Amino acid sequence: MALTVRKFPFYVLLSFCNERSYAFEYDRYKSIAMKNELQVSGMSCGGCQLLVKEALEDQDGVTQVEASYLNGVVAVDYDPDMISMATIRAVIEQQGFRVQD
Repeated sequence: MALTVRKFPFYVLLSFCNERSYAFEYDRYKSIAMKNELQVSGMSCGGCQLLVKEALEDQDGVTQVEASYLNGVVAVDYDPDMISMATIRAVIEQQGFRVQD
């Protein structure tokens, strides 16, 4: 299936190869959320996972957090205009865990 994405001043047009198109409005002044997946060492249980998740969710600009102590991964959706990746890393490290480079 081929997908074409066209961005116009106030909407995004998605066109599929079967000739169906969908238009989505958006606010061109609102920033687009970013998603980043971090490797985090030191999380050894569900409590560690919850600690990291709640600490990040308390930050302005963070919209969603998924953490897995089993995989050592924290996925963060955030607004880069409100919070930097350096701040996100610092919040995780303040909880006693290490973010891998």
